[in-house]
Formats: sequence, structure tokens, C-alpha cells
Amino acid sequence: MNIGEALRSFGGLQVKMESAQNRLAVLRIDGHSDDGYVTITMNGRHETLKVAIASELLIGGDATQVERSVGQALERAGKSAREAQSSELSNLFGGLPIPGFKLPF
Repeated sequence: MNIGEALRSFGGLQVKMESAQNRLAVLRIDGHSDDGYVTITMNGRHETLKVAIASELLIGGDATQVERSVGQALERAGKSAREAQSSELSNLFGGLPIPGFKLPF
């Protein structure tokens, strides 16, 4: 492969990378607490877009339960976002695992 072919190949990869980033930016992922009182919505870039807490949870005044529920929902949304990123990377590289490589965000 000569330098021109390498640059064209890199340019194609760069376009695919930008496309993957855009898909992840508009992806909406919900994480829910076990009790169903908290829902956290993230995008595929791990940006928190919304936190919804049911009024029933707040009325009780139990800070420990609120903390636990928020933590559960946040963890689940983050896990789903990581899985979405992993899937995008796998698609980007034709299913080949690239250890330690992450999308740049």
C-alpha cells in the first residue's frame, strides 16, 4: 500500500468515525432503578440528558432510598451507553476487537 492509498483509507475511517459519533450522540438510553421510581436518560456519549424521579419517592423523605435508586438508574444507563459504544466500535472495525480503543469523547 502506498502513501496515497493509506491516506484515502484513513479518510474513509475518519468519515465512519464521525458517523458513529453522530449516531451515538442522538441515541437515547434509559436506565431504571429496581423500584421504578428513577429513570435516567443518557445518550451514547454518556451525557446525562434527563433525570426523572417519581414524586412518590420524594414524598417519603428517605434520602437513602433516593440515593440508592438514582445510583441504580445511573449505573444501568451508563452500562447501556458503554455497550452502545462497544457495538459502534465493533461495526466500525468490522467486528475486530481493538483493545483499549475508544471513540474520542
